[in-house]
Amino acid sequence: VLANGNVGIGTVTPSAKLEVAGSSDAVQMIIKANGVQSNTNPLLQLRNSAGIVLSSFHSDDTTNTFLGLLTGNVNNGGLRNTFIGSNAGTLHTIGVDDTFIGYQSGRIQNRLDAKGRNTFIGSLTGYSATVAEQNVFVGYAAGYSVNTGYYNTFIGNETGFNASSGGVGNTSVGHSAGRGNAGYGNNNTCIGYEAGKVFIGGAANNTLIGMRAGDAITSGVHNIII
Repeated sequence: VLANGNVGIGTVTPSAKLEVAGSSDAVQMIIKANGVQSNTNPLLQLRNSAGIVLSSFHSDDTTNTFLGLLTGNVNNGGLRNTFIGSNAGTLHTIGVDDTFIGYQSGRIQNRLDAKGRNTFIGSLTGYSATVAEQNVFVGYAAGYSVNTGYYNTFIGNETGFNASSGGVGNTSVGHSAGRGNAGYGNNNTCIGYEAGKVFIGGAANNTLIGMRAGDAITSGVHNIII
């Protein structure tokens, strides 16, 4: 311990408040959880000078990784999940194989069964998803309002943003493609900026390709617009 308060383990000249210098090929630091350690009290926490929590790291199983403020905060039996980013997967409980990367991605995903298998990448992706399953949302706020839905792929900023009922088997690629209103329908393909922008739940089996293709269509089936 130096006069300036720096503490060294394995070194007599620590250059930080705590410096650990390894002396062999071995684990250099171990944090062992208490027997009743919960996700609400993570193993490692970072705070600013005012004591405000900035981020944390925790895991409750060898298959789970939670990195960020309140990530995986109430996980209770869910396995093979990776949540990275502030508030990612905050209310996630027992879903499996979910990957949420980005600020508040998958924040309220809360399946009550051992399903899930969603991949949300980007800030606010899948924010409102509650019982969604096997969806891929990539891009800022992609699938933001989707609370249910299966086997959907939304790629691009705000794709499927307002599709509160995500439908089944839809593919949207491009900024605001398939942005949706109250619902989305099933088996629609929207490719291009704002293609299928105002779809609602009655639309099904449509193919819209190109900038703003079918951007005024709210419903209908088996349409092809290029």
